[in-house]
Parts: sequence; structure tokens; C-alpha cells
Amino acid sequence: MVQQQNSAGAEILAELGGAKPTAGEVGPIKALVDAERFDEIRLLSNFQPAWSKLYGEWLGKTPTIIPVELAKPTDYVGIFRIADGELARIVRETADDLVEICIHTSPGAPAMAAVWLLLGKTRYAATFYETHKGRYWKTEIPFDLTIDALPELLRGPDSKFAHLAAHVKNTARG
Repeated sequence: MVQQQNSAGAEILAELGGAKPTAGEVGPIKALVDAERFDEIRLLSNFQPAWSKLYGEWLGKTPTIIPVELAKPTDYVGIFRIADGELARIVRETADDLVEICIHTSPGAPAMAAVWLLLGKTRYAATFYETHKGRYWKTEIPFDLTIDALPELLRGPDSKFAHLAAHVKNTARG
């Protein structure tokens, strides 16, 4: 089985044009799942089902592979629909209010990380993880959109209305 995975891995890297990992490097997802215990692991994958299956076997944690279609890695609308749909499914399927949603922001494109951050800080309370060079950590996101950003956004229209009202008042006098 190991020989089959090695040759399949070489085939996949050749197809994708990826660089061969350095000795001892396992990548961001495997580094995290090898170090931290999760009750369930869900991986969104737009790769061929056979490749995703081999990857899941290589992880050794029996993840649930969710096949997705994404036009490009910077498709914010597509990423949002897929990520929001999957998180909503987790919440719907979990009757236990104590479920902790954990989001790994390191793998994928920057657009993907941005969408996961926005969803995990607004609609779904999430714990965020990052990995780098085989190390992992929980990431503290130093803002809360509902407390930090929304009041600022709401303040903007108020100041614009005040400015318009003053302009109308001054115009009416003149």
C-alpha cells in the first residue's frame, strides 16, 4: 500500500506541477491532524475522487471528503457558498450545542482563508488553527466584526446624513 501511495503521490505532483516536499515535511493538514485530536475531520476537495481518497488514507485519520467544484481559487462567491453551506450543514446536523467548529486557515488560497475568517467571526463561532513548517497553534483573531466593525460602519451613514441635513438646512436659508 505504501508503494502504491508513493507512486500515486508522484503522479499527482507531476499532474499538479507541485514541488516534492523536503524530507520530514508533511504539509499543513497532516501536521495539524497528527498533533491535535478532532472528533471529526471534513476536507473540502476539488481534486479527483481517487486522489482525495488516497490523501485521506495518507492522513490516517479517516476524514470525510466533501467534493466541491470551484472555478478558481480566488472565486470569493464560490468559496463563500461552499464554506457557508458546509458550516451550516455541520450546525444543522449537530444537535449538541457544545460542538466546537475548528477552521484550519493555512491550506488553500488567501481568498479561502479570508472567507473562512469572516464566516468564523460572524455566522459561526469558530476556533482557528494555523500551521507552518510542521508546527501548529490556535490562532487568536484580534477583532470581532460585530463589536469592532459594525458600529464603525453604522457610524458612517449617521455622519453622512448629518452632513446632508446641514447642507439642506443651509441651502434652505440661503
